[in-house]
Amino acid sequence: MNNLFFFFFATVFSVNNSVDGTRIPVRKVNEREQGISSNELNLVVKVRNESGLNYVKDNAVKVNNELEGFPYIGVTMTMDEAEKLPGNEGIEMFDIDYIVHAMKKLPNLRKLAETTPWGIEAVLEDLQFWEEIDDPSGSMKVCVADTGYDLGHEDLPVEPNVDGTDHNENGLWNNDEDGHGTHCSGTVAALGGNNKGVSGVIPNNKGGKFQLIIGKALNNDGYGSFSGVLVAVQHCIDKGAKVVSLSLGGGGFSQTTNDLFQEKYEAGILIVATAGNSGSHEYRYPASYPALMSVAAIDSNENKASFSQYNDQVEISGPGVSVLSTIPVNNGGPYDSWSGTSMATPHVAGVAGLVWMYFPNCTNVQIRHVLLHTAKDLGPGGCDILHGFGLVQAKAAYDLLSEGNCGGDIGPIDPKGGCQELYEIPPPPCTSDTDCDDSHPCTIDSCDVTTGICINDPISTGIVQVNITTDYYPTETSWHIASTRNPYEFLMSGGNYSDQFTLYTKSKSLLSCGETYTFSIYDSFGDGICCFEGNGYYSVTVEGYLVLEGGEFGESEHKEFIVDTNSTWTTITYDNFDNGWGSYESGYESGSDKVIISNKQPHSGDFSARISGSFREKASFMHKTLHDVTSFDTLRVNFWYYTKNLDVNDKIFIHYYNSTHWKMLEKYEFGVDFFNDIFNEDSVTLDASSIDFIKLRFRFKGRNGVRQVFIDDVIFSGM
Repeated sequence: MNNLFFFFFATVFSVNNSVDGTRIPVRKVNEREQGISSNELNLVVKVRNESGLNYVKDNAVKVNNELEGFPYIGVTMTMDEAEKLPGNEGIEMFDIDYIVHAMKKLPNLRKLAETTPWGIEAVLEDLQFWEEIDDPSGSMKVCVADTGYDLGHEDLPVEPNVDGTDHNENGLWNNDEDGHGTHCSGTVAALGGNNKGVSGVIPNNKGGKFQLIIGKALNNDGYGSFSGVLVAVQHCIDKGAKVVSLSLGGGGFSQTTNDLFQEKYEAGILIVATAGNSGSHEYRYPASYPALMSVAAIDSNENKASFSQYNDQVEISGPGVSVLSTIPVNNGGPYDSWSGTSMATPHVAGVAGLVWMYFPNCTNVQIRHVLLHTAKDLGPGGCDILHGFGLVQAKAAYDLLSEGNCGGDIGPIDPKGGCQELYEIPPPPCTSDTDCDDSHPCTIDSCDVTTGICINDPISTGIVQVNITTDYYPTETSWHIASTRNPYEFLMSGGNYSDQFTLYTKSKSLLSCGETYTFSIYDSFGDGICCFEGNGYYSVTVEGYLVLEGGEFGESEHKEFIVDTNSTWTTITYDNFDNGWGSYESGYESGSDKVIISNKQPHSGDFSARISGSFREKASFMHKTLHDVTSFDTLRVNFWYYTKNLDVNDKIFIHYYNSTHWKMLEKYEFGVDFFNDIFNEDSVTLDASSIDFIKLRFRFKGRNGVRQVFIDDVIFSGM
């Protein structure tokens, strides 16, 4: 019954979000997620033409976000109406309209006397330089798209030095009952020099060349939707903003939203967003879209804030702990210190706007790359997932731009995000072997003095392979492997998968010598990959042998394993059944059609061994002969298996024969150890100290012939 429910669930509540027929699953939303009935969805839809727009509006329960001339619209629709969208030629794509929220930590300090916040000094570097420099040649508008703005605050710009656009869902731009938007705006543009409060990155209007733009992306409670954010960003762009600061996030990956931000990037807009406050490796959106700069937070000692996200999309850092800025009086103001990657983001956005107005002929791509190239390195050396390229530095960026050519060709035109956003800079040439010491006992370090290139030859390596079988929601899954020596250097990683119920594999040679690694897997929704939303599964193998497996977890799971190829397993038999039974034979005597070589479900190659169920008998296949294992202390069996139509009454067994009688080595039960219609991998070991000769048998007890087990890639080994 559960399987039927899940199949119906995946079919009915999935939507086609593009014209190429790709089906993207939509989680059945509930009141907690979207504040609507269980039969409705909040969607963000990109329309091709007026016909498509009218169709969406006519069939929507409610229009949530719409902007004239803007091809994206946020609506609430019933499940039934959402299923009809793929058939309309006027609709290009659509996705879930995820809830987003302001990303701040609790306030912890209040001051009233005028102060230059520590973060402003840290990013400007030389306050006197910026006070004495002439007004810029170009003009600049920086947008803070957030909870609004406290117009009339004693230390913030007033009209016409600030402007904004009201939002039909979120309210007036010049009202901020939450305070988050006002705090971020103060970091960008607090007046300073008035003997009150604080100063911002751009503390005046720069001779009339600077204007602060406000987008009402979130409501007065600090919440909103992706479609509302998109509308607010477009409002800012329509007002002339070239830099947009987004201190918000939530939900998962959306191809529709990703495409829009890519369009804005190509149109010359630089968007800066908060990496997230969960203190984990998970991607947070919109910051993790490649077209956006993902900003991590640091404290006044230049350490990564404990709450700051770390992943391969983080590319720059800003001050984000105990940041003093402006907040509305009715929210405890007029000044307060808050913490969060939300506070770090406007520092970066402000610096981008500041240096860009002095070099108006440069592009958004060039400004982005210059900020990264001149950032203050905070890690062990170069870009890393904790800090990106480091702390944003306004004076250093200005100096590089002053050299001409807008910083030069230092990064790709198409956005990559994270450490890939700049071309790799080769290290300085080595002159001796000591220059090349990587502090790893599993490498031989030497310097090629003729080229100045370090060589770190591994003493020993092992092939590590990660296998991920996705569930109904493949985009929610991500993983990485890191050495316990350096947990923030991801040696292997994967995620953001596109296809349901699909096996993805990735392999790499990692250093051996008994090195310990940690495998970490994440689910952005918090329900793992098995067994509520489909029977997803993961496994990790070393040199073909299973070391880790699982699927049932919440938001994340972390497991250690060792790669030590010096302690090797010796293969006794390996069979993939492409050339017949190999070292095995059928053990079923009264019905040969029950145990056959089949081409239906091979794991590798073209064939596998198939066992069909029988009401009374147990079908099996086994080794043809006994194998001498006197030289081994431990035996291991690795294999892959795929089941069809099994239920809770069906079981799979592995037996071994030790010259006298059969014994059970392992039993596998449906619903506990495996599920139908996906490949499962398993490994089982046996103490061989008292065994001289042995053979294996795979046996299946199923009630009829429609219940089938396919077994492949069986490795029997000893050590």
